Amino acid sequence: MTMHSADDGNLSEDKSETARATETTGGKFQQIVTSGNHRVMADEPVGYGGLDTGLSPYDFLSSAVATCTAMTLRVYAEHKSLQLGRISVGVTHAKVHLDDMTTAATSDKKSSGYIDRFQRSISIEGDLTDELREKLISIADKCPVSKTLERSSQIITVFGDS
Repeated sequence: MTMHSADDGNLSEDKSETARATETTGGKFQQIVTSGNHRVMADEPVGYGGLDTGLSPYDFLSSAVATCTAMTLRVYAEHKSLQLGRISVGVTHAKVHLDDMTTAATSDKKSSGYIDRFQRSISIEGDLTDELREKLISIADKCPVSKTLERSSQIITVFGDS
């Protein structure tokens, strides 16, 4: 996947590789995931009947947000000639009851049910001003994966090779 930078730190994708998950038969949920030349393991934790030999599906989603955020920040820093130290992004996922949400982002949603919440924590080595921290948070919010998760998506399912 080729990424391009815009002045505001947005990244846009030129093309996407097909991600394929194939059972290994080594465990109930164990999968080998391939995309392009890359291979990683997926599985569920032991508590869910897996062998815990790889990332869970939600771990992959959290990882996608974390890596995209770090890459978006790095592209922005390079574009603006900012000397940022090493960037590290942690993302946790939780199912949160909408009644417990008080942000404006959920004010237009139904007042019952659950929502998937991804909480992002950014660490950057070195000293940052408060102003730069605020700007980097706004740039992090422009991460394409985050934007995809925030808006509605369409998943089309067919039989056959994909």
